[in-house]
Parts: sequence; C-alpha cells; structure tokens
Amino acid sequence: MTKKMTVAAAQKRAFNAAMNNIVFKLDGLSSKCAEWEGGVFKTANEALYGLLAECKDIYDVQFLNASDEVKVALRKELIKRLIAAGLRVVKSTTTLQLLVRYTFKSDRRRAHVYAYVLRAAVSDNIAGDQLADYIRAAGGIEEIRRKQVLSEQALKKRAEVAAAVGGVMAEIERNAARPLGVIAAPVGEDLGKFCVVLGMPNGDGTISLVSVLSDVSDAMLRQFNEKVAKVRIAQNAEKTQVRKEVGVMQEPAADNCVAEEELLAA
Repeated sequence: MTKKMTVAAAQKRAFNAAMNNIVFKLDGLSSKCAEWEGGVFKTANEALYGLLAECKDIYDVQFLNASDEVKVALRKELIKRLIAAGLRVVKSTTTLQLLVRYTFKSDRRRAHVYAYVLRAAVSDNIAGDQLADYIRAAGGIEEIRRKQVLSEQALKKRAEVAAAVGGVMAEIERNAARPLGVIAAPVGEDLGKFCVVLGMPNGDGTISLVSVLSDVSDAMLRQFNEKVAKVRIAQNAEKTQVRKEVGVMQEPAADNCVAEEELLAA
C-alpha cells in the first residue's frame, strides 16, 4: 500500500468517525425530543386544549345561546377591558376573537389562530368536552387553522367568480342589442337559443370563424360564462399589478425602496 493510499484511508476513517459521532449526538437529541413530545410538550398541549374548551363553553353559553342583551353586554365588556389592558381592538373583530384575546392576553396572531379552531368547532357542533379529541383528530391547531384559511379563500374566490359571471351575463345582454358582429349561420342547422362559435385569431386584428357548436345547454353556458369571468379576473389582476408597479416608479425616491419591497412581496 502506497503512502498516498494510507493517507486517504486514514482520512476516510477520520471522516467516518466524525460522521458516527454526529449521528450519535443526533440520536441522543432525537431521544430527548421524543421524551419532550411525550412529556412537557404533550402536557402543555393538553393544558391548552383544556383552556380552549373552557373558552368554547363560555362562548356557547354566554354568547351563542344567550339573549341579544347579554351578547351586546358581553361584547362591550370585553372591548372595554381589552382597551384598558392596552390591547388594540377593531370593529370587525368577532366576539369569539375578543374572548380568546382576553383569555390568553396573547398577540393578535395567536388569538386569530385559536379563534379559527373554536370557530371550526362551532361549525362542526363540537362540544367543549369533545374539543381535545377534535383537535387531535384534525392534526392539531395549525392544521385546523390552515384548512380554515383555505376554506375562506375558496369561498372568497367563489364569490368573486359569481360576481364576475353577473358582469359577463350583463355584457352578453348588452351585446345582444348591439352585436360585436354578424356572420352567416350554417345552412339547415338548428342553432337553438345560444351557440358557441370557435374563432382562430389571424394575427392582424381579425378572427376566422372555423366552427359552430349549436344548441348549447344551460350547463355549458354556465361553464362558458364562468370561464370568461375567470379570464377577466386574471386580466384585472394583471392590470392592477401593472398599475401598482407604475405607481411605485412614480413615487419619490425616498419611498421607492419600501414600495418596491411591498411590490415584490405582493
């Protein structure tokens, strides 16, 4: 064995020994983590679930199932006490969020997270004594929050599309009185109330009409309108982004850096 091979073998042994030492330390750390998760962390979570369960019981009894007079009084009292504690309160804050915020005296984000969990439990008719099992079965507090946020975003998007569809249908009605253009219909074909015409852009500002789908069903017409609406939403979003960029560039240089960071984060 040459001297070079001997050095290489020694280096390899040293490297393997170092790696084994790192893995040994990681194994020990992993064991400590498992003990923590099964001990302090688990105990802390169970205690948190218990506090949230008590919050929900109070919310159910003193707000959801209370008289309007009690609801108003509770909300006013929570707002007064939060302000007295130096915590910011806005009008749009729900009573559930106020209750959680007052109970935990935590930052607004954590209060929102806990309120998401309790709101999900209310929606699913989960009683306070069932809350801990409910949270565990759902994968934990953060998982419930994530699903609630996604659900809210989906509902918001659906409402946005529905509003845009209304605009598309109004546009169709207007264009029925003043058409964009008129073409000859296929001979001897019953087109029904609506038909879909397939056009091919020529690149010179004109469109060649290449096919006609006759007697479009109501379901297909709805799909068509929704597709047009989604395209319009995307186009409007692009225009908004461009306008925002132009606005950033036109701002004073002193403010430009901050504005550009906001644009990149958008």
